[in-house]
Amino acid sequence: LGLADVEVGEKLRSKSLTLAGMNLLLSCWSKFEDDVAVISDIGEVLFNVGDDEHSAAVYEQAIRVEPDVARHYVHAAAALRAAHDKLKAVDYLEKALQLDPLQREPYEDLGEIYSELGNTEMARRTRERYRQAFPGTVAAQTGAQKSN
Repeated sequence: LGLADVEVGEKLRSKSLTLAGMNLLLSCWSKFEDDVAVISDIGEVLFNVGDDEHSAAVYEQAIRVEPDVARHYVHAAAALRAAHDKLKAVDYLEKALQLDPLQREPYEDLGEIYSELGNTEMARRTRERYRQAFPGTVAAQTGAQKSN
């Protein structure tokens, strides 16, 4: 029932219905604390309602349950970045790329974060890593133009 309320709340853009569903999910958290699908849904809801710190903590639970799944690190990094913990977000994105170097999102996010942090050299290196992973793509060619 909690997931249904969350889904309907998100579709209707009803923060109160979304949060009511979230509260139902949290009330039975202990029964599902190792269920990555439920954990990810809770993390997504928290992220979507702007509770970035709790969202990051929930995604970190997903990492503890499945430490070899790159997407968990990407999701946690997005929440951490939104919570202004960019350095930890960088660490998680780098870990995601170690686990799965053929994901585009971590490269893009890393480049943006490095630029936000004023680290133009690391932003450039990240674009180069992206071009090596995805040669010939429009995004890689655009990145090449930015670094020249």
